[in-house]
Amino acid sequence: MSQVKRYYVEKKPAYAIAAKELSQEIKDYLAIEDVTSVRKLIRYDVENVSNETLAKAKGTVFSEPPVDEIYEGDFPRKEGDRVFSVEYLPGQFDQRADSAEQCVQLLNEAEQPVIRSAATYVLSGNISETDFERIKSYCINPVDSRETDETLPKTLIMAYDEPEDVHIFSSFINLGEEELKKLYDSLGLAMTFKDFIHIQKYFKNEEKRDPSMTEIRVLDTYWSDHCRHTTFATELKEICFDDGFYKPVIETTFRDYLKDRIDVYGYNRNKYVCLMDIALMGMKKLKADGILDNMEESDEINACSIVVPVEYTDGSGEEWLISFKNETHNHPT
Repeated sequence: MSQVKRYYVEKKPAYAIAAKELSQEIKDYLAIEDVTSVRKLIRYDVENVSNETLAKAKGTVFSEPPVDEIYEGDFPRKEGDRVFSVEYLPGQFDQRADSAEQCVQLLNEAEQPVIRSAATYVLSGNISETDFERIKSYCINPVDSRETDETLPKTLIMAYDEPEDVHIFSSFINLGEEELKKLYDSLGLAMTFKDFIHIQKYFKNEEKRDPSMTEIRVLDTYWSDHCRHTTFATELKEICFDDGFYKPVIETTFRDYLKDRIDVYGYNRNKYVCLMDIALMGMKKLKADGILDNMEESDEINACSIVVPVEYTDGSGEEWLISFKNETHNHPT
């Protein structure tokens, strides 16, 4: 028999803001009118916690009695309701579950709680299978989450196989270009082959040893796409726009961008079209036209800050810096 206890926590109707927002988004963004109500519950699976500690945690850690309803094992629903639950992928940090573990342990320091959380959605109405799948797709970000079933696990304690020794690329530093290219193609790296050749030269001339798989993967992540912004600095040579309501506006905007490029760069062949250039062209054109005379000048060149005078209701004021920046450090890793 499972030693795992399950709790569902739901905001009382007056406080169910997230559920109301999702209901409105389903109507506005997905154009699905058949959903009559939406409920959202937070599901907690708990192990290694005594009944005494759980009794305290139910109304302190997992729920706030004035605004929440808490159900043990299962929750009430209407016949015909469509239900699905979403959990983080293995390896993703579950902040809600981690915080709950820490709080439960404060109630009894002798216990070592293990907690997992998930979001459970309950949809009422005459919902087709197609619309139900569309709603699930809208709610589940496959980058970090997945749908999970309602089965109560026997344990939350994860068992892991003993990891193998880190793979070393034997003879890496002595591979010829053809063999090195085969290895490069087999690894599915984000870096270019020229980057890979540069790494080989570094390990051969500086480290004088073969690299490990871990080193190659770390270099690929933090050098190729994290620091060099591969996605945003890639040259765009063929650009087209799909048919749609906004196509004329987007095409006109893109033509204006191409015209502004000539005004700013002239016919400099070293300046190519890329996402980063598109994002920054508005600022560069304003500055070239002498309009952006309140821009902060500093050694930090990958952000644009402008000086704005801010007035307060009491008549006083001061200068604020407003920064505009392309945040690329979280993409695509």
